[in-house]
Amino acid sequence: MDVTIVILCWRNQEHLPALLRSIAGQRTSSRFDVVICHNEAESAARSVRPDAPAGLAISEVFSGANLGYGGGNNFAIAWVRQRSDPRYFLILNSDVVLHDGALDALVKWADGHPEMAVVGAVHDDPSRPGYRCFGGSRYDRTFSIITPNASPAGRGIDYVHGAAALLRSADFPAGKPFADKYFLFFEELELAARVEGMGKRIGYCPECRVSHFEGASRRRRRDDFPPEVAEYFENLNALRFTRDHHPRSLPTVLLFRVPGKFAYLCLRAQGARLVFWALAITDFLRGRVRRFPFQSGWQPGAGRDQVVDSDFPWLLRRLLRAE
Repeated sequence: MDVTIVILCWRNQEHLPALLRSIAGQRTSSRFDVVICHNEAESAARSVRPDAPAGLAISEVFSGANLGYGGGNNFAIAWVRQRSDPRYFLILNSDVVLHDGALDALVKWADGHPEMAVVGAVHDDPSRPGYRCFGGSRYDRTFSIITPNASPAGRGIDYVHGAAALLRSADFPAGKPFADKYFLFFEELELAARVEGMGKRIGYCPECRVSHFEGASRRRRRDDFPPEVAEYFENLNALRFTRDHHPRSLPTVLLFRVPGKFAYLCLRAQGARLVFWALAITDFLRGRVRRFPFQSGWQPGAGRDQVVDSDFPWLLRRLLRAE
């Protein structure tokens, strides 16, 4: 098998039928199969199981719990490796659609660049006319600021956007390609850091185009997944990644994330996000990672951090009940 396409799904799957149709319509000489990983128990996923387009064979697996981006993809890749040995894994979010010729262009480009362990695509977002992201983003380690690569002539990317990423299977022969300790955000940066340590490279295929309906998997579901919780993981994981990979930058990142982010959220009157920001800063200083109700079953190898169970903050529960 040339490529196994892994699609990670959790609850919101409004774009999944369009993604499957775009895969079925690919004209390519590469042999590929499709695995949909429902990132939860089978009983919870039954209502959203997709109908496969004619001629497209799909395997479905169930992780048993919400394992996050890294954990869910690791689960699916391990399942595939027990049954086959593809040359590549194409990791796709369920809110992505492939343009015509994207798969063929991606595989041919990767074949011609064997030094690349991870290969990205050119993204657009239908909700933002004119937006283009070429492969991934630049990362300012001094202040932990992420900037999408908006120019094809730019000086490269620091990580490949995880919504559409081709992994060369031979470069990840054992273990887990993704660090499951992050749950949400910074998995791609951690992967890029390990690829660099392997003496390999990351890049993107200019001819591979995808549309990404960004954030569709993180929309509000009452007290199941309030989108404000992303504020917690974004701040906490920025600090954890900096501590683990760029410790000399930790003072400046803390300066940006503590007084800087506090002032920003206050000026925008983002009360609920401010609650999660405070939790993130406190948990980082205490060496903790919080597991909220929608993460039941998540058991990462968190390293030096302790995983603790937590309900949503009282203020946010009150706001949700008022809706």
